[in-house]
Amino acid sequence: MLRPRYHRFAAFGLGVGTGGALLWLGIDVLLSSAVAVALAVSVAFQFRTNREFPDRWTGSGWRNDRWTLLSLAVTNFAALVGVRWLPLPNGYGAAVSFLIIFVGVSAYLGGLLAAKERGPFDDERSVGNTGVPEGD
Repeated sequence: MLRPRYHRFAAFGLGVGTGGALLWLGIDVLLSSAVAVALAVSVAFQFRTNREFPDRWTGSGWRNDRWTLLSLAVTNFAALVGVRWLPLPNGYGAAVSFLIIFVGVSAYLGGLLAAKERGPFDDERSVGNTGVPEGD
């Protein structure tokens, strides 16, 4: 039971450490905190996905992972190539790139957790459902 707590502390510590390092490098407080939160959430989601759904990362093939790979490739392309075209001060381009990557990863993992936790019969267990189809 302590493992989830350790995972949360590790994710929080990694986020705080990253935010502090970005502040030390002279990055704006808002951007540093946004990157720190995005990283902490991404790491926390990754820990939870690995803990609760370990089968998700084994035995997958191209047919199962093609949309994941495509969405993460587009996110990384936008972060690593698209940001370079923006007129940002030194250091801010890398911070914005990391922000885009971490937000993309946390969005993917959040969607994965939502889809995995939703059972096939969740619609039938909703509040007020009598089990009788509409129109009967």
